[in-house]
Amino acid sequence: MSKSFLEVVEEALKNVDEVDVFQLKKSFDDNEDFLLIDTRETEEWNLSRIPNATHISKGLIEKVLDVSVPDRNKKIVLYCQSGFRSVLACESIKRLGYNDVASLKGGITEWQNSGFDLEK
Repeated sequence: MSKSFLEVVEEALKNVDEVDVFQLKKSFDDNEDFLLIDTRETEEWNLSRIPNATHISKGLIEKVLDVSVPDRNKKIVLYCQSGFRSVLACESIKRLGYNDVASLKGGITEWQNSGFDLEK
């Protein structure tokens, strides 16, 4: 039985934690030690991004993350445009053994709609 993209995301959400934009902003304000990863495509990254983010597109994250972030207990927050691709990326890196990962609910769109700054 085939599933739609949104059905796959909904299924993944059962195993993935989410943070909202206000929790992310508080993490910044509290100077928490975490890694923010933008999982969008390079073209999207080049247009704008959340400050202090690192870019690793969803298509490469499994291949690149274990080399660039060997600490499987590092707190990681992933985001994309609307929060769907980052959920799938979170699920995938959890399978690699990363323990403290979350997806930004609503993605960069919600971040911007809440009035928070973007880098260009």
